[in-house]
Amino acid sequence: MLLRLLKVFCLALGTAFNCMPLKNATTAMPLTKATLKKILELNEPTFTEYIVCPKCNAIYTPEYCKRSGQFYAVVCSFKTYPNHPHRSRRKECGTQLMRKVRTKAGTVYRPLKIYPYQSIKSAIAAFVRMPSFIECCELWRRRNNFRESGYLTDIYDGDIWSKHKEFLDAPYNYLLTLNIDWFSPFEHGRYSIGAIYLTILNLPISIRNKPENIILVGLIPGPNEPELTLNSFLAPLVEELNTAWTHGFEVHTVEAGQQQFSKTIRLALTCVACDIPASRKVCGFLGHRATFGCNKCYKTFKHVKEDTGSWTNYGGFDRHQWPLRTNEDHRRQCAEISEIFRTQGTQSALQAAESKKGLRYSILLDLPYFDPICCTVVDPMHNLFLGTGKHMMEVWLHGW
Repeated sequence: MLLRLLKVFCLALGTAFNCMPLKNATTAMPLTKATLKKILELNEPTFTEYIVCPKCNAIYTPEYCKRSGQFYAVVCSFKTYPNHPHRSRRKECGTQLMRKVRTKAGTVYRPLKIYPYQSIKSAIAAFVRMPSFIECCELWRRRNNFRESGYLTDIYDGDIWSKHKEFLDAPYNYLLTLNIDWFSPFEHGRYSIGAIYLTILNLPISIRNKPENIILVGLIPGPNEPELTLNSFLAPLVEELNTAWTHGFEVHTVEAGQQQFSKTIRLALTCVACDIPASRKVCGFLGHRATFGCNKCYKTFKHVKEDTGSWTNYGGFDRHQWPLRTNEDHRRQCAEISEIFRTQGTQSALQAAESKKGLRYSILLDLPYFDPICCTVVDPMHNLFLGTGKHMMEVWLHGW
């Protein structure tokens, strides 16, 4: 609409002032975004638009929903309880994925919800072709080791970096942090969209979090957040990360002398940094109000019921009495929950097993090296910017 308005405005201006060059220029003005990008030679990220089920959040490739290159009326075929003892509960979701749209050419089908996803292979390839990107990713090797002096100044001084020393000793091997957060694109109204993005930890901290150095992986459609997990939306990312870990991505780049070189880039996901609700949905933990609400230990939070209502008791700070979670136990218990769901196949059996063990399955466990216990980082940014810390201090002071 803006491009068409600009063309009409320039044509009217050229006619009013009898300016032939301006009138002639309007004939070459683009009317679509694709034409504008082609004229300006803009190399923007290319996104694959997965089709999302509005009910169960299952995703489908565009090819799955097309016939002869055109969308058609297709329904969701996902089975939430494929092994349920009652046959009637094993049925497919059956939710319509398309809507009818009337155009000048006739009635066509369009997806109700889409999930734009950017391949990390193409994103990394674009970064590698940028001047000085590879050099910047190697600067950490020449920095001082502050940990030996008793200081932690960056992730390079922490345990996560040390655990991946063998992986990082090889050139062109990069560590990633996964970030997920929701935001409202509108000033008014309750509509929430989730952003999935990656940061490259090998880059210096001064440029690591700049927008041009962040990989926007996908946008989770609204209007509401998924309730329990994000497994369906993370599935394409995990598939690429497994390839990046085992085989790597072969990237062609041109270096000095205009000679083309081929480099194998390997990637590993080390940290998931987000707020508490998002961390539970991504890494396979229960909510903070659950009996096992901590993602680091098995301390129980008792639920107290009174005449005035119910509340969760977070007291008891004897840390020596808190049994710690481990990656091995977490994976073993997730396998036990999956087996219970496979054999019994009911929602009640699944929820009972999850509540008893204090966790649920996350697709990130398909990454053989990923440790959801030590690699889940709760981002304090929300507490600082939203004033939660100040509010809690007021509550405590008021209680005293």
